[in-house]
Order: sequence, then C-alpha cells, then structure tokens
Amino acid sequence: MKTFYLIAVVICTMLFVSCGNQPKYTEQVNSLDSLRIELDKNLAVFSSIDTAKISRYAKTYSGNVTWMEQNIKDTVSKEYLNALKNYRGVNEPLLFIKQNYGNMIKDAEFSKQQLSKRSSDMKNKAIDDEKAYEYYTVEKMEAKKIMDALTMNHELTKQSIDTFDKYNSEIEKLINKYK
Repeated sequence: MKTFYLIAVVICTMLFVSCGNQPKYTEQVNSLDSLRIELDKNLAVFSSIDTAKISRYAKTYSGNVTWMEQNIKDTVSKEYLNALKNYRGVNEPLLFIKQNYGNMIKDAEFSKQQLSKRSSDMKNKAIDDEKAYEYYTVEKMEAKKIMDALTMNHELTKQSIDTFDKYNSEIEKLINKYK
C-alpha cells in the first residue's frame, strides 16, 4: 500500500510539474510554423511560373502589336477586334512578373526566415512579452500579404498565358493576311 501511495504521489507531482512548465507561446509558435509551411507551399506554386515563356510571350506580344500599329490601317473584322482587345490585356501582368519575379521570391524567402526566427525566439523565450506579441503580429500580417500577392500574381500570370495562347494565333493570322 505504501508503494502504491508513493507511486501515486510521484505521478501527481509529475503531472503538476509538467502542467506548470508548458511553453508560454505554444499557440503563437504553432501559428507561425503553420504559416511558414503555407507560405512555402505558395512559394512553390509561384516558383512554377515559366519565366522563359513569359519573356518569349512578352517579346512576341510587343513585336506583334508594334507591327499591327505601324502596318494595319484598314478596318478589321469584329472577330479580330475582339481578339486584339483580349490580346492587349496580357501584356501588363506578363511584364509585371518579368520585372518583379525575383524580388517576389526574395521577399517570400525573407518572410519564411523571419517566421522561423520569431517562432524560435518565442519557443526559447528570447524576447519579452510585449515585443513577442508585436513581432508575432507583424510577421503574421506580412506573411499573409506576401502569400496573397504570390497567389494573385500567379493567377494573373496563368490567365495571361492562357489568353496569349488562345489569341496569339488569331493575331498572327491577321498579321500574315496583311503582309
């Protein structure tokens, strides 16, 4: 009976001690770690953009539009006008990605590093409570902004590539017709 009582006391003591030593920022650390994983996934999707294709398409687009503006003075059919209208919408997103792709990748990588550092700081209680909450909030907001930008720009780029693929052949037929 004494051994049973002694074992029960030891178990209860261990339970009380373990309950009192739980990490202070467990919820925030888990949130930052989850956010970093989500950011990594978004970055992987964004990184799948074919920048060589974008460069080719932007160059082709520029050449086609320039040629048409300089050489087609006649009235064109409604179908070609519709194709041209849709075709003109692809340039801005393609040029934006062409110019900003590297910086967006760097920003996302930096945000991932910051999330990891904040998580580590909070686990190790390396910063005081007020700063921990402030840094947690800032890093979380920045990571969400970057994820939104990556997602939005990936979608815009994908739509622009699809539109280019759809209408470029019609534009080139028009150009060949007038050559």
